[in-house]
Amino acid sequence: MTNKIEWIIALLYADNCESVHGITKIEKLLFYFLNKFKYLEDAKSFGFEAYRFGPHSDFIRDILYALRDKEIINIYLHNTDNLLDLDVGDEIKPIYYDKQEIYSLTPKGRAIAKKVIQKIPDFKQLDQFKNKFNNFKLDKLIRIVYSEFPNMTTKSEIIDRYR
Repeated sequence: MTNKIEWIIALLYADNCESVHGITKIEKLLFYFLNKFKYLEDAKSFGFEAYRFGPHSDFIRDILYALRDKEIINIYLHNTDNLLDLDVGDEIKPIYYDKQEIYSLTPKGRAIAKKVIQKIPDFKQLDQFKNKFNNFKLDKLIRIVYSEFPNMTTKSEIIDRYR
C-alpha cells in the first residue's frame, strides 16, 4: 500500500510534472484514479466523504501545506479575477472565488518523486490518467466523478447542474 503523501507526490510528478489547479481538482483526480483503478485500500486511507463538491478528504489540504513547508511542493495563488472575462462556461469558481491555489513539485520534490514512483505498481497508468483528466475543466471532471460515484453526491451543493 502506498501512503497518502506518496500518492500526492506521484500525482504531481505524473504528466511531466504538470501543475494541478485547485484543491477541488486534486481531490477529484486522486479520488477518481484510486477508485477507478481499484487502489481501494489507498482510497480508503484518504477518508473520502461526500461533501459540497463531491468526494472530499480532510487530509489532502493538510498534506499539501506540509509538503510546501518542507519545500517539496510549491503552492501559488492565481488571481482568477481575469477569468471572469473569459469564456469559462460552467466552470466552478474556486473556493476563494478570486484566487485559486496551483500545486507543483519543487526540484527537491521531483528528486523525491523519482523514488516514490518506484512504489506505484503501475505509474504509467497514473501518468496517462493525469495527462487526460488534468486537462479537463473542473466541471467536466466533477460530472464524470458524479456519474460513476453517485454515492459521493449526497451532500453536494451543485448536484442539480449534473442531473
